[in-house]
Amino acid sequence: MKEMTQIENSQERKATYVTQEAHRLQEEGTLAVFKVKAMLHNIHGDWDKKKLDVNGVVWHVKDSEQQNEETMKGEQESQFTGSKETETKKTRIVTKEAHGFPRRDGCALIPLGGPRGYICGMFRAACRTRGWNRRGSKYFGTLSFIDNGGFQITPQWVAAEKDAEIKMRPFFVQEAKGEIYFEYIEKVPVEFAVSVMQNHLPKDMTLQLIGDLERLAIGPKRRGTLKIESIQKT
Repeated sequence: MKEMTQIENSQERKATYVTQEAHRLQEEGTLAVFKVKAMLHNIHGDWDKKKLDVNGVVWHVKDSEQQNEETMKGEQESQFTGSKETETKKTRIVTKEAHGFPRRDGCALIPLGGPRGYICGMFRAACRTRGWNRRGSKYFGTLSFIDNGGFQITPQWVAAEKDAEIKMRPFFVQEAKGEIYFEYIEKVPVEFAVSVMQNHLPKDMTLQLIGDLERLAIGPKRRGTLKIESIQKT
């Protein structure tokens, strides 16, 4: 038992922290970082599902009634024509599904970063549009590079300005066979960073993909757009 204790103590003394070394290797393995400033237009909310009570029309009837009257005064005859319209409507409170923005400190959050965020999703779409997923392309392997963490997009959640006006409107969604309401913001400035690992793909790959962000729709059901204001490489 004493010998086992001495061995365990010896192993503990030999253990060292290599956290800083791991961070250094990560930095050395980074090819470049692109800092992007952009403006999102018509971006819709998601990730926060809720129920919304709205007025639904059960039935709506509009009636039109026309009247003709003739009168005689002595030898003179006069005619009167008139119309009357009545409208009846019955409404009912209906519960609808709504998709909204998650909130942090009262600010709407938009999932631009992370491996499953909007930016990486747009990068994948751009690869397919350009045909980079086909063998023979000099960019072949870019999709695997994205899927395996070659790009790191930060922050994962970008917060909209606190005074951003959040609106809501319904859309008919085929899969749901009915209306689903979505929160949306007409215009919101965003900033994010694209960190690229060292790789053997063409050097212009990342800049082409970032530029393609302006050509693709973004967000739920691809209803939003993104306009780049500046790109800084470090």
